[in-house]
Amino acid sequence: MSENGRVEILEIHRAEVDTEALWGFAIDQPKQRSKTNTYTIYVAGWILGKQSKVIEVELLDSGRPLRKAIVGRSRPDVAKQYPQVSEAANSGFQIEVGVIGLPLEGELSIQAIFENQSSVAVGVIKYRRQRLHSNYKSRVQPLLMTSSGRSGSTWIMRLLSHHPKIVTSQIHPYEIRVSQYWMQMLAILSQPHNPVDFPPDYFYNEFRCTGQNPYHNYNISHCLDSSWLGREYIENLADFCRQNIDNFYEDIATQQGKALTQTSDSSSNCYFVEKFLLKLNRTVLLELYPQAREIILVRDFRDMACSITAFNTKRGYVDFGRQRFKSDREYIQKGVRSAAHNILQLWKQRKEQAHLVRYEDLILAPQETLSSIFEYLNLDNSSSTISKILEKASEDTPQLKRHRTSANPQESIGRWRHDLEPSLQDLCTEVCKEALQEFGYSLSGEEKPSPLPKTIKPQIETEASLTPTRSNVMNQTESARKYLKQIKSQLQNIKNSLEQC
Repeated sequence: MSENGRVEILEIHRAEVDTEALWGFAIDQPKQRSKTNTYTIYVAGWILGKQSKVIEVELLDSGRPLRKAIVGRSRPDVAKQYPQVSEAANSGFQIEVGVIGLPLEGELSIQAIFENQSSVAVGVIKYRRQRLHSNYKSRVQPLLMTSSGRSGSTWIMRLLSHHPKIVTSQIHPYEIRVSQYWMQMLAILSQPHNPVDFPPDYFYNEFRCTGQNPYHNYNISHCLDSSWLGREYIENLADFCRQNIDNFYEDIATQQGKALTQTSDSSSNCYFVEKFLLKLNRTVLLELYPQAREIILVRDFRDMACSITAFNTKRGYVDFGRQRFKSDREYIQKGVRSAAHNILQLWKQRKEQAHLVRYEDLILAPQETLSSIFEYLNLDNSSSTISKILEKASEDTPQLKRHRTSANPQESIGRWRHDLEPSLQDLCTEVCKEALQEFGYSLSGEEKPSPLPKTIKPQIETEASLTPTRSNVMNQTESARKYLKQIKSQLQNIKNSLEQC
């Protein structure tokens, strides 16, 4: 794809017309093999229901709804073709979707929604796009700590927070998610405006929310040079978000007495670490930060289920998804199984870039486990540094006491063999069997976990920028002009001082 082609339409597959449900339809835009210089895909056409009126057209990504558009735009050409159908004159639709957060190569499904709430497939758009690069160079890189609940995430975050080159808020339970806030803001504000989601006057009638940019839409984009809203606006927004993430964590680092100064030496990497869930904002973050690292933390899912039950009992209310199920059996069949499946799928997708850590290894062999983590991150993993980290992290606090559900961490390992009744033990082992085996856990619980595969240290990627945007070039030029003016002023002062001598 050329430098100016942010999105390329590879193929458009038009579905067969369901003659019982539709008079007909057309996908006029986009055109196959067309390219755009914006981070958006524009879809337009017409559709005409037969037995029930088509009221909306929807775009989906892997079954996930993205955007809806109301069918009602003027189409006199369709009215001429179907003079007997009253809705034909207003059967047009147009819809624009931003690609930030979508796969770099994927497909969008188009479906029509009828007045009776039934739906029918219309077509599929296959596309390829460039990764969103901002011109801002981040000084602190993300470290994603991804796990299911009650898998030891609070303990590993406490350990990581004491490394001199890793920063996070040291407020228990270490769940500050600043970067995820900014990534969500970027994902929302980079989307073209959609009146189905937000009316055009939303932002000045609602003082608590802004919604999407009401002026980022297809009609207005045509009035702007080089489709500024669909490209430069989004890249500038990415700059702004990354700069605020840097500033936030550098301020915390200063308060903690840490110097997060990154140099060309890879051993001087600096990270901020946050707990992550399996949600879309991680996708945007990984796209914007090619040097990001990820720790995937797992725990025997049978112990995890016991810990969740015990923690809910200790606090006096039900959480961690348990509240959605009527019984322990249903919770294991659906909730625990889903947690095991999701973390397994993530590991399969990310195993070439991420680092796998087992809770059991972290508790029973902390020195070796931390050394492996810091080696993966290209950080100091000397025994003296790790000893200091363990010493600081092991200081008992009221928060840690409230967080525990067993007398000590060692006793929490293998607790499922006495906390779960035999029938639930068998059920949990069965529904989590694939994940348990993948992560090296014994199905019987009699053997020790098998060794984890050796992680290959990822190569450090560079953050190659796209062609600088006009606004960034202007900003850089203005900064250089001011700097030269300051130098000129200083030279003049020196000259004046010499003449007075």
